[in-house]
Amino acid sequence: MNDYDRRLARANKEREKQEKARKELELKKEKKRSIIDKQFQDNKKLNKELSKDRKERENELKKQSNIEKVLAALSK
Repeated sequence: MNDYDRRLARANKEREKQEKARKELELKKEKKRSIIDKQFQDNKKLNKELSKDRKERENELKKQSNIEKVLAALSK
């Protein structure tokens, strides 16, 4: 094997090594992206549930306040 062939083989090996590293990095990025997307969807769902619960509590407080007002008016 002459010098040119050795350099060519070394360059090909280095190129393959860099390509493998790039693919691994891309997989890691995709995995992180997937985790972040799942967390975002979970947070979105949780916020929706919390908003619904808050509205229900507000409605209950309004009902309670209205009942108290009626009772106060009747007791006068």
